[in-house]
Amino acid sequence: MSWVHAGAVLWWTNSHNLFPGATPASTADGIREGVKRLAEAHPSLNGFADPQQTALWNAGIEDTEAQAIHELWEKHPPADPPCRPHGYLLGNAYQALSEESRKHRALAQTPRYITDLLLDLAFHPAAARWGMDSFQAIDPSCGTGHILYEMLAAAQAWTPGGRRTERLMQPGERLERALHVVHGVDLDPYAVLIARLRLVAAATLWLSANRVNHPTLPDRMPDDWPVNVTAADTLLDRTEPLLERGRYHVVVGNPPYVTPKTAEQRDAVRASYPQVCHMKYALSLPFHQLMTDLLVPGGWCAQLTANSFMKREFGRRFVEEYLPRQDLRWVIDTAGAYIPGHGTPTVILVHRNQAPVGDTVSAVLGIRGEPAKPEDPSRGVVWQSIASKVREKLAFQRLAAAAEREIGPEPKSPPVIEPSVKVVKQLSLFGESLADAA
Repeated sequence: MSWVHAGAVLWWTNSHNLFPGATPASTADGIREGVKRLAEAHPSLNGFADPQQTALWNAGIEDTEAQAIHELWEKHPPADPPCRPHGYLLGNAYQALSEESRKHRALAQTPRYITDLLLDLAFHPAAARWGMDSFQAIDPSCGTGHILYEMLAAAQAWTPGGRRTERLMQPGERLERALHVVHGVDLDPYAVLIARLRLVAAATLWLSANRVNHPTLPDRMPDDWPVNVTAADTLLDRTEPLLERGRYHVVVGNPPYVTPKTAEQRDAVRASYPQVCHMKYALSLPFHQLMTDLLVPGGWCAQLTANSFMKREFGRRFVEEYLPRQDLRWVIDTAGAYIPGHGTPTVILVHRNQAPVGDTVSAVLGIRGEPAKPEDPSRGVVWQSIASKVREKLAFQRLAAAAEREIGPEPKSPPVIEPSVKVVKQLSLFGESLADAA
């Protein structure tokens, strides 16, 4: 698996002219030399030269096998769209090649259309609340970095809304700031390497594309620019700095849905998360508690997770005792949507790390599943219905919040999730005036 995937990585890096010497080869020595050059491209990538993380250093192959690997990726290249070199297929290829990562580490890639909605539900509201200068975001089960890549793009593109102003930033400074924002942790050390590679590549390609207008930009990602992605046991490692509790303004993720694989793991996780681990629990529940613990007070969390806790006895304690203490904002039934690589029925949960505010939770309830497997999952009937309804409500909430800032809240009214009566009346009058004008 390591040799075959290394061939894909070298094909991909060479297709974007990323790192000198990190090129495809048809011999075993040539592949190893390309991987070695890749490890030298940035300090965060040195794991490509580490036998503990990259297994091709532990056992050789014949040159005939290396030639077959070369021909495989020439025939089926892991190519990106010309306008967006994101490396998604590197992650998908690793998931397809590595049975161990799928079965024992529950690796499942999160499609971009899912990530975009998760960011709309949590990342953007949190950024609007705190700004980006000291903002911290994490995916604590990041896999090969699908969510991290989109999070980096969102952090780099972010601008303050309304009347807020942002200090003038030098070319490249916004990118460096975005790299400081994004964090990821995963149990799989090779998946972490791929996630790091994708972030380094994104930064390198941005610098290369913008040097035409800004000649002072570096020609490669500087060694002191951070890549905050590491391998650790997210649920049980209490010494990893990236897992510091109360650190992050937003947590976005797609945590594992499986049950613990061994009795030792089951007991250790249960001892660490007794509030949510009941009976034969799924790892999605302790991950939910961990995600909450990672947040600052008032921080946002959005996750695609298994809905099994809603239907089985192990979730009773979580639903009846744990969730009511959180400010749950959204419950979105995605079980009927087609999500590649996700055979388990899912739900999107969004909450804030604070006591409940008001008594309203927004819910999107499924009526029926996809009539047929969609050719483009992002254009599926069910997913399009979900995304349009959620974004319509989010747009209304943003408009209502802006109007309330201008008009002022109802005097002495208790805080609620929905906009105040005064704002609703103003918006209704605004709609009536548009109708009259029409």
